[in-house]
Amino acid sequence: MPEAVAPQQSALLAQICYAINAGLLALDRDERVVMWNHWLEQRSDLTEASIIGLPFATAFPSLVGGRAHRAIKSALGQGMASVVSQSLNRHPFPLHVQVNRLSRQPMQQAISVVPLLCEGERYCLVQIQDVTAAVDREQELHRIALELEGHSYQDGLTGLANRRAFDRQFELELRRAVREEQPLAVALADVDYFKAYNDHYGHVAGDDCLRRVAEILSHATRRPLDMAARYGGEEFVFLLPNTDRNGASSIGSTLCREVLAARIPHMASGAAPYITVSVGIVSLVPPRGAGAETFLMLADQALYRAKQGGRNQVCVAGAEESLAVFHATA
Repeated sequence: MPEAVAPQQSALLAQICYAINAGLLALDRDERVVMWNHWLEQRSDLTEASIIGLPFATAFPSLVGGRAHRAIKSALGQGMASVVSQSLNRHPFPLHVQVNRLSRQPMQQAISVVPLLCEGERYCLVQIQDVTAAVDREQELHRIALELEGHSYQDGLTGLANRRAFDRQFELELRRAVREEQPLAVALADVDYFKAYNDHYGHVAGDDCLRRVAEILSHATRRPLDMAARYGGEEFVFLLPNTDRNGASSIGSTLCREVLAARIPHMASGAAPYITVSVGIVSLVPPRGAGAETFLMLADQALYRAKQGGRNQVCVAGAEESLAVFHATA
């Protein structure tokens, strides 16, 4: 039986190495390349046939003595696994990402090196992840953060990002979600009966209320890439990358719950004796050609239904309905 299974397992392993969305480079104890998978072939100028059997120093002369090479030596010599710092070694291997049909850029890489032992022989496996998009997005977020420090993208009353900052970040995340086919969620939160609050307590108290609500809402979205912004008046907007309908609904419920738990008195409210918010949400994998204005329209419609349903609640736009609207407006 083992003899019959072995070829099948070998074929399966070959398919896995071909299909995996990561680079796999294996070297023997003499630092000769014994594996260079399809993912690496597609992102380099090196074919498997041209590199198999080459010493590391011949295949990658510019890397000799560098951090990645030292990690390989540690794996083969001392059996030590290690991670090559991405911040200090942004693109060690000669790999690229295709920007368009005519241009490409060096790939930002996350690299881990692990020792392997097979039939008494020492090998090491170098795993390479493409983190270019994440690094680019982090740099863009950092740039926006620096601009926020200059107040050009900051709401003066609440300290949150303003609508200009939100619109800018929204376009960035929307393009990324379309490109990577990942879900993107937008939530609109509106303070219930806020006009009545202003009429009852006065505009100075109203401003203080908005500041307190903004602080609560910003703390309720804790993930690094989430964004909370003041959209206008008593309305706040949230950008939630990589968030499906269930995740977005959970965040919306947290927003409602945390605001109510603050127990900000509102004797003129028709929903509760305290300040509450209603939340409208849309979440989906945006189709190509999707526009930010359609996302916001669907979130606004969901917010309207939440208010019609009694306020202090969350309403999530239907997935099929949302896609139909996107296709109709494309």
